[in-house]
Amino acid sequence: LIERWLSRWLSRWLIERWLSRWLIERWLSRWLIGGWLIEGWLIAQPTDCPEAEARHGQTGCD
Repeated sequence: LIERWLSRWLSRWLIERWLSRWLIERWLSRWLIGGWLIEGWLIAQPTDCPEAEARHGQTGCD
């Protein structure tokens, strides 16, 4: 009974550890890619911003 409980707990712990590690890596990669995309978008924005403002009379960029 104890051995079965131990093996179940161990497998559960390993799965949870693997899952959390995978989730963290996925979240980190998504955060890094997202930050890179946003940064690139922000750098690219100022060039087409004044045109959009002049055309639509908007103060911000979509």
